[in-house]
Amino acid sequence: MRDASASVGPAMRLLILPAFASLAALMLLLAPERAASQGTARLRVAAWVPYWNRAEGTVSARQHLDALDELSPFGFEVQADGTLVDKTARRPGRWNPLLRAARRRGVKVIPSLIWLRADEQRAVLGDPALRAAHLARVVEVARRPGVDGVDIDDEGRDGPDRAMFATFLSELRAALAPLGKTLVCTVEGREGESPPPGANAGQRMAYSVDFQALGRECDAVRLMAYGQWYLQHGERSFTNAGTAEGREPHAPNSSDGFAERVVRYALRHVPAERLLLGVPTHGRVFRVGGEPGAWTYESRGAIHEARFLELAARPTARVDRPAGERRLRIGSGPSRRLAYLADATTLRGRIALARRLGIAGVALFKIDGREAAGLWEVLTEARR
Repeated sequence: MRDASASVGPAMRLLILPAFASLAALMLLLAPERAASQGTARLRVAAWVPYWNRAEGTVSARQHLDALDELSPFGFEVQADGTLVDKTARRPGRWNPLLRAARRRGVKVIPSLIWLRADEQRAVLGDPALRAAHLARVVEVARRPGVDGVDIDDEGRDGPDRAMFATFLSELRAALAPLGKTLVCTVEGREGESPPPGANAGQRMAYSVDFQALGRECDAVRLMAYGQWYLQHGERSFTNAGTAEGREPHAPNSSDGFAERVVRYALRHVPAERLLLGVPTHGRVFRVGGEPGAWTYESRGAIHEARFLELAARPTARVDRPAGERRLRIGSGPSRRLAYLADATTLRGRIALARRLGIAGVALFKIDGREAAGLWEVLTEARR
């Protein structure tokens, strides 16, 4: 850029330079205030409401809309040919009151479109004609009255799918931007550029996304910092050495350290103001076998607070909090169980992490009426 003082005479330059000096001094004085205001920026909160718990989830979400900025009905499933099935259409009496209330409160409605099969994604997104047809259907969802955008949640990909998925996001953004619609991209968290040597398909899944493309094409990126045990092992049944000491089984669903590492990696490519940290409201329970140094794990499904507390009441149960989540250990031998649960304390820590790293906010998976006690109070406190 040209120097503004170069086009004026010496006398005028003498008048201009003190003005610039005073302005610079003023900016230095204001800098700490500006930094402080950024540190206390209003936390942005998004939440998914799943169709399989719509009765409880829609009620809970409606009761707590004041704590939300974005609401994502987890309601569209992509089929093998790229067509969409709207799960929310099956129970409009549950969904419509929630969506109307969200619009009245100024909460953005951004439906999620989930696609879980890599072979289907490859067949559709890899074919220009099929990809264009799928894209048109996605745009139709975004154009619905009262809808502010779409959340693309394509999971299960593999490494070779990176370029194909990036092309789809670029074309979708080009279609949505003129309509003023938001493109949200939900992706698995990862800790680096490349998967570990010899990684299986499950471990490679998180590395099948071009994060530079996310930063370029997506208006918001929701980072799934949960399912840690699966992202690290790639199987529902696996073996590991346990803790560093090798004495205790170890299979966290969303530890504090993992959450921070995946956010720090994402920040290399995604602007902080577009990044939301995905926080679970559920946990995971495992059946554990083996022995110290070679523990075996079999996932027995998701767990919520009511079931966690029921198990914690057993005589042999031990509960602690080693890394942000509550951990539950029960029994020994063939009856040994291990469970992890994200709760209100977990959420408070993730909000603190989001603020410390300067990202936009958090995204809760999921609102289903079974959230842990105190969770909404933590959000209310954080948004004051």
